[in-house]
Amino acid sequence: MRTFAAAAAAALVAALLPTSAASPAGVPNSPQPACLSEYLAHVALHAPDGTRMGELSVFGDSATGTKCAVTAAGRAPADVHVSLTICEETSPGPTCTRQEIYEAARYDHWAQTLPLHARGHCLQATGTIRRDGVTATGSTSPAATVCV
Repeated sequence: MRTFAAAAAAALVAALLPTSAASPAGVPNSPQPACLSEYLAHVALHAPDGTRMGELSVFGDSATGTKCAVTAAGRAPADVHVSLTICEETSPGPTCTRQEIYEAARYDHWAQTLPLHARGHCLQATGTIRRDGVTATGSTSPAATVCV
């Protein structure tokens, strides 16, 4: 069952995505719902001049320990990147000792990591959007966050 916050976050990500954009064969046009059950964290991605270029969102399912990260650009085309680091830490803190890292990149509107199992570990997510020579990047903070 989705919580209200998860539904609102999924709606926000969906609002940033096109409904009819063409995709390469086998690549869906929107983030996969397998990891969109619970909204865990959000970071707005701004260009150096303050213009909002998109969003970084972390979703998960506390029942299964599955988590994923999505970076969505406000408009395309854009070079979109997302990474999700599983930390050795099990509680929030200023450091994330990298245990594993998962990355995805796409030239379109969004990029999503595959759903991964990280029960009991904290995560750090980073999103980057590049368009027309301008870069917006952001990460969840503190470094080890989203601990479920």
